[in-house]
Amino acid sequence: MKGTILLTFDLEEFDLPREYGIKVSDEKEFEPPYRGLMKVLDIIDEFEFKCTFFATNVFADKNPSTIKNLKEKGHEIGSHGLSHAHNYSIMPVEESIEKLKKCRTNLETICDCTVQGFRAPRLRHPALTLLKEVGFLYDSSIHPTYVPGRYNNLERSCDVKEYDGITEIPISVMPFIRLPYSWIWFRNLGVTYAKLATQNTLAFRDFVNIYFHPWEFVDLTKMSIPRIIKRNTGEPMAKSLDEYVRWCLKKDFKFTTISDYLGFKEVE
Repeated sequence: MKGTILLTFDLEEFDLPREYGIKVSDEKEFEPPYRGLMKVLDIIDEFEFKCTFFATNVFADKNPSTIKNLKEKGHEIGSHGLSHAHNYSIMPVEESIEKLKKCRTNLETICDCTVQGFRAPRLRHPALTLLKEVGFLYDSSIHPTYVPGRYNNLERSCDVKEYDGITEIPISVMPFIRLPYSWIWFRNLGVTYAKLATQNTLAFRDFVNIYFHPWEFVDLTKMSIPRIIKRNTGEPMAKSLDEYVRWCLKKDFKFTTISDYLGFKEVE
């Protein structure tokens, strides 16, 4: 459907400080994403639309009732791997299959549903043939842009494609110039930029697929992490998402889950 917004969230343990040599306790890893999720749900519940949540098993095991409640509200639950620390792009094949099977099975047990989608931690994805073998129907790990030190996907398609029996639905970027507008870019470049990027994307495609992390909705400004990572976290981020959602609805854009958009029937 033309004008579809796929609002997605990665439910993961807050291990980002470890990238900057900061030790964090278990409590500090799980408290920010949980609090942030509650703020996200305040916005979503107000407008009564559905989203896709990609959860790690570490987060889901810590918050099983929350995951089940998301599913009961009609949201889609996808897999974000066993742990956010795992790198499936370099993991041996047998180990990768074992972990992917475990994370899918465990998550299905928690949410009492069939888990159809996968998004790799830090978007470091395994071969799609492995996802097919494990039983996933789609992958949303490709961000077709260039992020220094992370990935270079400038040659990857921005359209929904099927590869090796798996449907690949990429994260949206600005057409032609491939500028991103999810999480860190959304916060630092502002809502006006996100609106412009959304309109430009929908001029060429019928969907926008953007992602955020619930911990972005918690004030991180006092943490010793780069300013670009913590800028506009907490209440400013909540206000920005609220404004973006209201603008999308005013434009008559439709919010839905990835499985619903792709026409994959969710099996209870």
